[in-house]
Amino acid sequence: TEGGLFLSTFFYLFSCFSIFYKYFKNNCLMVIVYTKHAELMLKERRISKEEVEDAIRYPEKTRKIYGIYYSVKKLQIGKIEVVYERRESYIKIITVYWL
Repeated sequence: TEGGLFLSTFFYLFSCFSIFYKYFKNNCLMVIVYTKHAELMLKERRISKEEVEDAIRYPEKTRKIYGIYYSVKKLQIGKIEVVYERRESYIKIITVYWL
């Protein structure tokens, strides 16, 4: 019947979504939010959001101190360090600076 086909399709799609959500979540494809301070530092230090997000996704080195992450990434013109918090559903950028 149409109702049975609808339900089986719904549950199939839901199970696929759950698998993809877990995959994306575990691979840092989460929402990234910036504090006002971080936004100001990006502009002042001429660092792009793309560079910050690359530093989080593909860091050369990451430390965790009291729940705060510090990721270092080498760019063409120097190294940056991104300071952020990782939450259940998002990453909050606190600040970023040149090393």
